Amino acid sequence: MASGERKPSTMSPRRSSSKLNEYRIVHFNTSRVSEHQFCSNEIRTYLYSWWNFVPKILFEEFSKLPYLYFLFMTGLQCIPAVSNTSGFPTLAPILTLMVCASAALKLIEDRARHKADKEANNSPAQCKRDASLKDSVWTDIKVGDVIRITNHQAVPADVLVLAAHEPEPGVPRGACHVETKGLDGETNLKGKQSASVLTSLMSKLAPSATLDAQLKAYDLCEGYVECEQPNAATNKFAGNLHLSSRDAEAQRLIESMGPVAPITIANVLMRGSSLRNTEYVLGLVINTGVDTKVMQGARKPPTKSSTLDRQINHALAVVIVILASMCIAGTLGNLVIANSDTPGIKDAWYLPSDKINTVVIFFQNLALLNSFVSIMLPFSVTSVKA
Repeated sequence: MASGERKPSTMSPRRSSSKLNEYRIVHFNTSRVSEHQFCSNEIRTYLYSWWNFVPKILFEEFSKLPYLYFLFMTGLQCIPAVSNTSGFPTLAPILTLMVCASAALKLIEDRARHKADKEANNSPAQCKRDASLKDSVWTDIKVGDVIRITNHQAVPADVLVLAAHEPEPGVPRGACHVETKGLDGETNLKGKQSASVLTSLMSKLAPSATLDAQLKAYDLCEGYVECEQPNAATNKFAGNLHLSSRDAEAQRLIESMGPVAPITIANVLMRGSSLRNTEYVLGLVINTGVDTKVMQGARKPPTKSSTLDRQINHALAVVIVILASMCIAGTLGNLVIANSDTPGIKDAWYLPSDKINTVVIFFQNLALLNSFVSIMLPFSVTSVKA
């Protein structure tokens, strides 16, 4: 291939901050690649880390009404003035056991998420480093990298198709097929292809259509991709490819077709899909990690609240209202008796001779009747879930 003098680059000028917020600029084969400040390709779908596991579990468990009820009753048992257990919290051991059992179940579930994240982040990949492809892992992939995706391999990031294996080098198409059931549940294959200017350029610079020739042809190109900011829309993509070449003939071809080529969803492979019926694809990484469309649409696993939990909360709320009504009735009865001058009641030996604060009497009654709600209720629910 004959190469002439280097033509002026179509690199983007310095853009204002408002323009940068509106578009995502991905440079390739230029010194401005070092200006990229995008997120890594590592993903995290787990809920708990070693440093936040205990506080998050305690918050989640005691936000449930049964656990909150027994935590309150345990606190009452610690106050000598109202305690019916001489200030010893007899509910504390079993309450601790119930919280630990629930935490153990959540830890097992989250451990599976940690394992899945580790497997995904350390999946093998091939990235272009210098002039050749090197074995790597998904977490090492960065925006602006060129990667090779092989048949039946999952796509590690959102990539722009640069070139594909050509069964007929004389008739280059830059086409491939992907399966997107990981994105939209559809099992039928979808066709993807490189932008027409890239197909023509690869045909000009790499007529043999071999992998090495395509990599060398890519090295003769430079430019940037101007595209939409990360979003969750998996059925559309909008952007422009600004391209130039160091090869004189290739540059004339680009100028004849236009140095700016539109990019649509048909030119992009998204993370979560997998390559099918195609030996390999070369792609330019434009979104990584949480910026990919599949991760933009993913929601963090919510704190579980089953229908059974909600029904128990409603039933327990009714029981607590009944319990409070009984305590109020007992408190009013105590006030009536304490102020009574009826013979046989005022001097009864089993009634307190000194006057006690009304609030203290209420909480004494509450502590006495705490077993109105079974301590085994949340434990039984946890056991059933296990």
